[in-house]
Amino acid sequence: MNTLEKLFKSLEKKKIPYCVRGRYKHLPKTLDGGDVDLLIEKRSFNEALKVLKTLGFHFYPHTKPNLFFYHHDNSIGLIQLDIILTKKFPKTKKYKSFFIPADGKTIPNRKPKIKRLQTGIQRRLHWFLRGPIIVFEGPDGSGKTTNSKALLNS
Repeated sequence: MNTLEKLFKSLEKKKIPYCVRGRYKHLPKTLDGGDVDLLIEKRSFNEALKVLKTLGFHFYPHTKPNLFFYHHDNSIGLIQLDIILTKKFPKTKKYKSFFIPADGKTIPNRKPKIKRLQTGIQRRLHWFLRGPIIVFEGPDGSGKTTNSKALLNS
């Protein structure tokens, strides 16, 4: 089960109202080169945030008024969640293992066009300037810390 499937299952288990706003036909098995647009009920966001943290998602702050979280999953790659909080939650229906708007139509992002462009540029620069991520995995005592310190000091 990939992280996206775990996210949907956890939100449903905790009864946190959410729906995928659009572009969902490929989910949850692949990302189809894009982000995942989620609508979450505003009053449930603190509980949703606990779920995101438990699953290892990181917050990226430069996307107001939307909230942007990301996590790397070994089976499907970089998961980018673009979250909009709402007081008025639409009627939803189950689609595969997650919820979508009951009418099947995309819920638009009401962020102004110039702000969406600015956000897109900031995100791309963020990923471009980060460089590669190196992960040391292994059981206790296998030398992860020793090797990472040796690499850092070389």
